[in-house]
Amino acid sequence: MSIQRVAQAFMQGKPATSHNSKTDGQSYWLHGNKIAQKGIEGSVIINWCGWYTRTTANHLNHIAKTYNWSHRFSAKIARDNKKSTEIM
Repeated sequence: MSIQRVAQAFMQGKPATSHNSKTDGQSYWLHGNKIAQKGIEGSVIINWCGWYTRTTANHLNHIAKTYNWSHRFSAKIARDNKKSTEIM
């Protein structure tokens, strides 16, 4: 299963696993760190968990693409702005 499939399963509220990522449909984990969680009224809480890497950004961007968000995640920008959590 690919990153995109796990991101789609997260959006659809279904469980899925792929190598280093997994979702139970409510939360999305990367290397055991919860980087996304569904909030109230359709919001999604994004958390870098201190890992400002291209890998984390890649997974967050797959989630963003699945939700059709125009926002693109950048590890460098998030790190430089000391932005660890965002609500989308």
